Amino acid sequence: MRREKPNASNNLLNFHALSFCFYNPQFNYTQRRDIYKKLQKVPIYVLFFYFFGILKTLTFFKIFPSLRLFKDLLFGKKAVSIDQNQVDQFTADSELFIEWLKTNNLEISPKIAIHDYRAQGQGRGVIALEDINVDEVFLKIPRSAVLSVDNDLEFLETVPEAKGLNSWLSLILYMLKASSLKQWNPYFNVLPKKFDTLLHWTEEEIEHLAGSAVVDKIGRETAERSYKKFIHPIVEAHPDYFKDCDTSLNAFLRMGTLVMAYGFDVDHVGESPADEGEDAQDEEAPDGITSDNEESDDDEDLERDYREDDGMEDDEYVKGMVPFADSLNAHTKLRNACLVNETDFLVMKATHFIPKGSQVYNTYGDMPNSDLLRRYGYAEVNGTDYDVVELATTDIVASISSYTKVETDKIFEIMEFLLHWSEDLNQVIVDESYDIPAMVFDDLEGSIAKEGKGEPEEETLFLIQFLQLALQSHIDLDALGKDIKLYKKIFKTINKNIAAKTITQEALNIWKLLLERRLQDYSYDIVQKGKQESKEGNNEESKEESKEESKEETQEPKTVPSLSSITSRVEMAAEIVKGEVNILTKTYKQYLPSLNVVTTTEYLKQFNKELKASAFAAAAGSKKRSGDSNSHKKTNKKSKK
Repeated sequence: MRREKPNASNNLLNFHALSFCFYNPQFNYTQRRDIYKKLQKVPIYVLFFYFFGILKTLTFFKIFPSLRLFKDLLFGKKAVSIDQNQVDQFTADSELFIEWLKTNNLEISPKIAIHDYRAQGQGRGVIALEDINVDEVFLKIPRSAVLSVDNDLEFLETVPEAKGLNSWLSLILYMLKASSLKQWNPYFNVLPKKFDTLLHWTEEEIEHLAGSAVVDKIGRETAERSYKKFIHPIVEAHPDYFKDCDTSLNAFLRMGTLVMAYGFDVDHVGESPADEGEDAQDEEAPDGITSDNEESDDDEDLERDYREDDGMEDDEYVKGMVPFADSLNAHTKLRNACLVNETDFLVMKATHFIPKGSQVYNTYGDMPNSDLLRRYGYAEVNGTDYDVVELATTDIVASISSYTKVETDKIFEIMEFLLHWSEDLNQVIVDESYDIPAMVFDDLEGSIAKEGKGEPEEETLFLIQFLQLALQSHIDLDALGKDIKLYKKIFKTINKNIAAKTITQEALNIWKLLLERRLQDYSYDIVQKGKQESKEGNNEESKEESKEESKEETQEPKTVPSLSSITSRVEMAAEIVKGEVNILTKTYKQYLPSLNVVTTTEYLKQFNKELKASAFAAAAGSKKRSGDSNSHKKTNKKSKK
C-alpha cells in the first residue's frame, strides 16, 4: 500500500494547536497526557523547522505556547514529562471528583476550576479562570446532590432512631453509612482525612494555647460521650445495615469534624427557602461537635442538649454537606463569594469582583482566629477583624473580691439582682464571659473596622462599675429593687458615664487587677513581647495623630492579608495567643490611661443630682459623711436605715 506523504503545513498547524491545549488550565490531566502523546509523534523535521525559524526569538517562549512547548521538548523540561506512575493522587482525585459532579447535574461555570493550593498550605481550592463580576453565579448545585438525611428516605426508614437526633448527630450517623457507599466515593476521596482542628490536637500541643479561653471549648470528652450514648447504640441496633461501615469512635470524630468544618445549613428538600437568597453558611457549631453544654455531667441534660435542634427555630434548616461548594477555602478578609439558598438550587455567587487568576474564597462567618482554629483547623496570619479575648465572669468576681475584700458569695448575690434587672431592661448585663474586641466597627452594619485600643464592651464596663459602687457605697438593693423606674435611671446614668469614658478610681484599680490576673494565664515571653509591641504601637499612634483627620477616614486594616497559611500547629497556637495578649496589653496600656478618673464620692454626686432621693443618692450622702479613705472596710449603718 502506498503511504501518503506527510503534509508539513498540517503538522505545523497541529503542533501549534496542540501546544495551546497542553498549557490550557481548563484541560485535565488525562486530556493533557493524551495531547502530550500526540505531540511526541510529531515528525522531527517539524521541531528542526521551529528551531531554525525561531533561534533568534527565544525570548518569546513565554508568549507563544507552541514556542514554549518546543523549548520544553527540546531541552527535556521535567514538568512536561508526564509519566502515569508519577500521577499525583491529589490531582487524580480532583479530576474524578469533577466528573462525578457533572453526573450529579452540578452546573459549573467555565470561569472557575479546582486548583492545587498546597504550596500555600491551603490544599484544594477554587481559582477564577476569567474575571467574575459581583453577583455573578458561577456554581449551581441541585438539592438532590446535597449529602443530607432528608435526601435519603431509605435511611430514615431503616434507621428511624435518626429522627430523634439533632441535625448534627443525624448527619454524622448518615455519613458513617454514606462513606462506605460507592456512589459517594469520589466525594469522600477529596474530603480531608487528617485535621488540625483542636479536637485532634494532643495535650502537649494544646498546652501552647495556655491562657486562651478556646481551650475550654474543645469538647473532646463531650464528643466521646455523645458517641457512646447516642451513635453506638443505634449502630448496634442495626448490625446488618452498618456491617460494611467504619463506625468506630475515630470515624465518628472524623465525620463530626467534616460536618463542623464543611457543613452548611440548607432548606429541607422540596421546600422553598425561608428567605429567598439567604446565606446558607452553617450555624455556629456547638462545642465538642454536638453539644451546647460541654461541662454537663448529667445524662439527662446531655440527652436534652443533643436532641435539641441546635436552637434553630421551627426546624427551619437541615444540616448538609454541599459538594464543590465546600472546596472553596475561606478567609475573613479575602472572602469574595457565598452560598445562597434558592428554590431549586444552592447557588454560589460572587460578593466582590474576582479578577482572573485569583482564588475564590467563601466565608465561615465573622469569627475570631481562635474559633477558626477550633472549628476549621487554621489560623489567619495577623488575626481576623473579629478577634477577641474573653474575660470569664469568675475572673471578674475574683478580682473584685480581691480588691474590695468582700466575699465572692456577696458579689454573686448582687449579680443575681442584676440578672433580674437585665431581664426587665431587656439588656444582657450578666453573662458567663465578656469580650474585649481587637477592632472597632464604626458603621451600623459592622462592615467598616479600624484597629481598636482594647476597648471593652459596654456590658463589661457597666458590670464592674456597678459592682464597685454597690459594694463600696453599701447600696440598699432591697430599696433599689422596688422601683423599676429608679434602676432604669441608674442604668442610664452609668451608661452615660461609660460613653463619656468616666470611671471611678476604684473601678480602674479593679480593671488593672483583672488584666494583670488575665495576663498571668499566658506565657511570660509572649506577654513581654506583647507589651513591647504595644509600646511601639503607641509611638506610631502619636505620629498618626499629627496627621490630618481626613486621612483617618480610610478605615482599612493596617495589615495586608496574607495569601499563605500557617501550617505548624505550634505556630497556629502562637498566632492565637499573641493576638489575645496584644488585645489585653492595649486595654492596659492604651485604653485605661485614656479614661477620665474620678473618686467614688464625685461619681455618686451625679445620682444626687439626677435621681434625687434614691438608694444610690442615700449612699452618696453617707459616703460623703464617712469619707473616701478605706470606706470599703467600714460599715455605714446610716445607709441601712
